Amino acid sequence: MKRILIVSMSAGLGGIEKSMIHFLSFISSMPDTCVELMLWKCKGELLDDIPSSVRIIPSPAPGDIKSILLRCNIFRIFRYMSLKWQTRKGTPWLSFPKLKGKYDVAISYTQDGYSPYYVIDCVDAEKKYLWYHHGAYIHSGAGQLLDIQYYPRFTNVVAVSESIRDILIREVPTCQPNIIVINNLIDEKNIIRCSKGHCEEFSGIVDKCRLVTVGRLSYEKGQLRALEVANALKMRNFNFLWIFVGEGPDKEACQQKVREYGLMDSCKFVGAKTNPYPYFRCADIYVAPSYVEADPVTIQEALILGKPIIASKIESIVSALSKNASAVLMDFDLADSVAESIIDNYNSFGHGNFKAEGSFTRNIEVRRNLETLL
Repeated sequence: MKRILIVSMSAGLGGIEKSMIHFLSFISSMPDTCVELMLWKCKGELLDDIPSSVRIIPSPAPGDIKSILLRCNIFRIFRYMSLKWQTRKGTPWLSFPKLKGKYDVAISYTQDGYSPYYVIDCVDAEKKYLWYHHGAYIHSGAGQLLDIQYYPRFTNVVAVSESIRDILIREVPTCQPNIIVINNLIDEKNIIRCSKGHCEEFSGIVDKCRLVTVGRLSYEKGQLRALEVANALKMRNFNFLWIFVGEGPDKEACQQKVREYGLMDSCKFVGAKTNPYPYFRCADIYVAPSYVEADPVTIQEALILGKPIIASKIESIVSALSKNASAVLMDFDLADSVAESIIDNYNSFGHGNFKAEGSFTRNIEVRRNLETLL
C-alpha cells in the first residue's frame, strides 16, 4: 500500500483549495493508495468535499495563545514558546514535531507558509514534491534565500503552468533542474452537473448582456479595473448586468467604486459561492481581468461550459487560450477598448446563443503525468 501525504493551508474557497479537492479525488482513487491530508487550519467551506477515503491528520501547530491557555495544555504551551523562539531564528517550522512513520510520497500542495519547509525538514518520505500555484513569485530577501536553499531539495517542483515554470527558473535558478509542469486537474463532469442549478440574479433577464467574473476580490485579480470597463459600458448606454463572484480584501474598494460610478444596478457582488457554476452557465460572456494568474482555472471552467471569453493578455492566459478562437485577449487598463470588445462580442453572438466548439481534453494528459510522478 502506497502512503501519500498532502500538506496544505485550509479548505476554503480559494483556487489552490479547489484544485486540491480535485487532486485528492484523483489520487485517492488510485489502487493500493492511502492518502493522508494535513491542513494547517482545518476549516473552510470545502471540508465536506474532501473524499471520505482521505484521512485528515491534526496540524502540529500549537494554535493561538488564547485557546492554548483556555485548554491549560502544558505541551501546547511549550510548543507555542518554542514556535516563538524558532520564529525569531527564521525557522518556525522546526518547532513542530516531526510526523511519525515513513511515507512513499510527501507533497507540499502550496508554496505558502510553512508547508514547503516542513515537508523537507519534518517529514520522512522517499519522494517529496512542491506544487507551485501562485501566478507570480512574491518572496524576497530572507524568504527568497530560503527558497533557493529548499526548492532544490524536492524531488520535483511542480509548476501548474509554463509561465510559472519560467518565473521560478528566473527567481529561484537553483531549482531549474527539477522543475516540471503539470496543470491543475479540473472535474469537467462535476462542473457541468453543478452548472444546472438556479441563478437568481440572472433570473428573468432577457434584455441585458450578462457578464460574469469569478475570483478573489484582490488587486491581482483585477476587479477594480473591471469596474472601469463597466463605467465605460455605462457611458455608452450599453445595457448589462455584471456579476462578481468572490470575497477578498478589495471588496470595500470595489463597492466604493460602484457607488462612485453609479453602477449599483449594473454591477453586483454576490460573495463567495461553493457552487459558482450556474453563474458561468447563465453568462453571455465570461470576463477575466486579472493582472496575475498561474493556471487560470476559472477560464478553463468557462471553456467547459462553452462561454466566449474576454481576458487579460498575460502569459498564462495566452497559453491557456492559444487554441480557442472564441477568446479575446486585451489590455484591461484600456477600459474603452475592452468595453467596445464586450459590445462587439455580445452583438456578434447574441443573448446566450454562443457555444464553444470542442471538448476539454487536458485532464487526460494531467492524469497520465500524475500517475507517472506518484
